[in-house]
Amino acid sequence: MGILDNELGCKESMEPVSEPEPRATASVSTRKRRIVRKRKPEKSRAPVEVLGGWLEHKAVITALILISSAVSLWFIWRLAVLQTGSERRMAEQSMVNANRLRDLFTLKDGPQQVTFRSDGVANGLGELPTTDSTKVVTALRTLALIPPLALARDSAGRDPALALLVSPVATAVAENVPQFKWTPIPNAEHYRLRVFDPQMNEVAVSPPLIATEWRLLRPLDHDRIYTWNITVQRPHDSLIIPQTPVAKFKVMDLQTSRRMQQAMVVYKGRHLVMGVLYADAGFRDQAEEELQTLLNDNPASQEAKKLLDSVRAWR
Repeated sequence: MGILDNELGCKESMEPVSEPEPRATASVSTRKRRIVRKRKPEKSRAPVEVLGGWLEHKAVITALILISSAVSLWFIWRLAVLQTGSERRMAEQSMVNANRLRDLFTLKDGPQQVTFRSDGVANGLGELPTTDSTKVVTALRTLALIPPLALARDSAGRDPALALLVSPVATAVAENVPQFKWTPIPNAEHYRLRVFDPQMNEVAVSPPLIATEWRLLRPLDHDRIYTWNITVQRPHDSLIIPQTPVAKFKVMDLQTSRRMQQAMVVYKGRHLVMGVLYADAGFRDQAEEELQTLLNDNPASQEAKKLLDSVRAWR
C-alpha cells in the first residue's frame, strides 16, 4: 500500500497543472468596447444654436470696439484739455510779457522821439554807432551821469566856497589856454588867480585883476589834470577861495577833442545824445548846457531833470 500510494502521488504530481488565463486580454477588449461606446457620432447643431453663438461673438466684438472707442475719445479729450491749458498759459505769459514791455517814458530829442521801454530798449535813437547808443541807453536806464574818475570830487568833501568859482570846475576843456570865471566877491579890491599841476606846483599866476574872468597867456599840457583858486584882496584882509585848490579841470587830449567836434556836426540838435556824450568825455559845462536845452524841450519830464541834476552834482 505504501508503494502504491507513492506511485499515485508521483502521477498526480507529474500531471500538468492548468494555470488561469491572464485577465489583461479581457481588460483590453473591455476598454475598446468603452471607447467605441464613447465615440458616437455627434448630433448636428440646430441653426438657432449657431446663430446664438455668432451673436455672442458679435456682442463681445462690439463691446471691445466700444471700449476702444471710449478710450480713444478719452485720450482725445485729455490732449485737448492739455493743449487748451498750454494755450492758456502761453496767452497768460504773453500778457505778462506785454505788460513788461511797456513804454516807460518818451523824450523829444531834436527831430527824434526817443522812447525808453521797460525791457531796457530805446527806440527812436536813429542811426547811432554801437558805442554811442550804448552810452545813451545806459544813461536812460540809470538816469544818472557820473563824472570821470579823474574829475570826481575828493573824499574830503565839497568846500562851500567852491560855488563861487564858475568855470572850469569838475570839467574837461578842449583849449589848452582856458578862460577862468568866478563870482564877484563883496568888498573885493582885486583878485589873483593861480593854477597848479597834479603835484601842486604853481604853473600859472595872474596879475591883480579887477574883472571876474581871465584867460591864460601860456598854454597848458593836453591830457592833464589841473586845479586853481583865487585870492581875494579886501581892504583889511585877503581870502583864498577855495582854501585848498580842489577846483579841478582837465585839458582834454587832442583826439577826444576832435571826436567831440565831429559829434557836434553829426548830432546837431540832438541834445540828449550830445549831453550824454559830453558827460561821458568829461565836458561837464557843455553837457549841462545840452541837458538844460533837453529839459526846456521836455519841461514835464522828470527823466530829463534827473539827468541834468546828476551833471550839476559833479561840482
